[in-house]
Amino acid sequence: MSWNDGSQRKQFERKQKKQAEESRKYGMTEDQISKIHLFDLKAYRADRIYAMHTQSLDEMESEGDESRNTLHKKFQESMTCSLELSECGHLGWIEEIENFALYCAVSKLSETQKELLTLIYHDGYTQTEVAEMYHTTISAINKRMKRITKRLFKLVVDEGGIG
Repeated sequence: MSWNDGSQRKQFERKQKKQAEESRKYGMTEDQISKIHLFDLKAYRADRIYAMHTQSLDEMESEGDESRNTLHKKFQESMTCSLELSECGHLGWIEEIENFALYCAVSKLSETQKELLTLIYHDGYTQTEVAEMYHTTISAINKRMKRITKRLFKLVVDEGGIG
């Protein structure tokens, strides 16, 4: 079964909300509830990554004559496809970050900052090319990148990506 992130995320958030209410009822502090939520979020992300990167064995193929049929094998090969990460959405690379602190830090950036990181680090554009796209100067792009780097460094090193 495939992973439906929208549905799974809604279920996760409902479960977290209910769990937080129960925890408050039993006298837990907000800090403790937050730590539990972050732990559960790590588990959720691990489950999502596992589901997205594993495939079940083909149950349709049997040991009979059909499995040895060359035409059937060619048909199966023609019906398979590969999915590039770029097809998952322009910012899909962020979901693939395995370091949780870095993932949290990048997730906290503004959409404009994420877009800039994507163009330079993921898509491989130079700062000159990005400056032309944004109709601005190279020094403006350079300043933005320095601000992004400084913020990521602060979030990851100083606060573990959570603050």
